[in-house]
Amino acid sequence: MVNHQRASAGNGTGIGASSDAADSVAERLVPPLTAAARAALARLSAAARAETTTNYSGRAHVALSYPAGVRSAVVDLRHEAGSGYRMTIASTTTKAGTTVVEPEDAPSVLSPLDREQLRVLAAHYTPSLSTGDRVAGRQTDLVELRDAGGRVAARYWLDRSTALPLQRIAYDAAGRVRRASAFTSVTLTGSRPAAAGPTHPVRQQAGGAVDLVRLRGAGWQVPALMASRGLELIDAQMVQQSPQALHLRYSDGISTVSVFEERGHLDASGLRAWQSVRRAGAVVRVAPGVPEQVVWSSRGCVYTVVADDADDVDAAIAQLPHAPAASGVRARLWRGVQRVGSWLDPTS
Repeated sequence: MVNHQRASAGNGTGIGASSDAADSVAERLVPPLTAAARAALARLSAAARAETTTNYSGRAHVALSYPAGVRSAVVDLRHEAGSGYRMTIASTTTKAGTTVVEPEDAPSVLSPLDREQLRVLAAHYTPSLSTGDRVAGRQTDLVELRDAGGRVAARYWLDRSTALPLQRIAYDAAGRVRRASAFTSVTLTGSRPAAAGPTHPVRQQAGGAVDLVRLRGAGWQVPALMASRGLELIDAQMVQQSPQALHLRYSDGISTVSVFEERGHLDASGLRAWQSVRRAGAVVRVAPGVPEQVVWSSRGCVYTVVADDADDVDAAIAQLPHAPAASGVRARLWRGVQRVGSWLDPTS
């Protein structure tokens, strides 16, 4: 259940454009947020900007819970505004370290905030702001998100001077830690100006703006909502043109699910480490490691779902098509998907 409802954006795309200002989100909520909640949302808006505009490096501890247990890693992280992340995973007694380079908009177990998520966050959760503990030697503001029942769903410790998130914890419905990350040391090395103007939910690509109505008419599966989990479509973009690959993102403001659709049928030659299992009433292939990645073919399209919550993955599996694989062009997983989560893959 949600705390607030948003007024319709009325643009016919299923996802509404928003400005960068937190007030533009708050003013569309019915009933409106309190002044205290608006202040907390403003800090989260500043945090979303800081994550993309601040240059920083540091060491962080990351942990994720999944059905088989908890997987954690110590990560040396460097972010260059506009370029992306370079993550070096520390070696352990059983596994050598590795380095992963990801663009800013790649699905990531770091789960950065972004402005699209803020549009839906305030409709699902009530934010509050208080003084937080010191993290990595820096003063912080603490933003808590509570659901309609008053349960704490997430906490963010934001750097007092820059709003950069230094620690974050997301909880499941039982109050258990589902995802956590915290800097143990961090160095800030400047920033670049934020992009001017409103964030548009439909990305410009080589082929032009993504039109959801036209995509659906052309046979792409673009649900507006993962209904069983309350996850709304917040972003759609073509990430590849030949063969065509579509990236959809769904979120409630805390949890995020990425769905990739690629024309063709599944080439399983590169999926030997993936296990064939039955999930949500369908047979899919599941990758080792976290975040969870599942893939299957249906009616000439390959579907890949990436998320760090098993229930969110099952919701996407249940809502998307499943039919015998079609013949035609063989589609390997889009290269961006292949990299996701590999640094927490126990077999890599």
